[in-house]
Amino acid sequence: MEKHGWTQITDDSEIDRLCTAVIEQNPNLVEQFHAGKTKVLNSLVGKVAKMTENRANMAAVVQVLREKLSKLQNT
Repeated sequence: MEKHGWTQITDDSEIDRLCTAVIEQNPNLVEQFHAGKTKVLNSLVGKVAKMTENRANMAAVVQVLREKLSKLQNT
């Protein structure tokens, strides 16, 4: 399975890196999220999914994105 790239990405540091990259690449979506349009979170999750060819653990991605977006909003 691994040689075909079918393994799920569950490494916390890798998921953190991917989420940071997506947030940095999409400031307009981040701005919309902070303006109350919480559904754009799905767009950010989708961008991580696309980057990883759907191999990232999406539950972890959602959690990390929410934490990062919350921290950005409070700064």
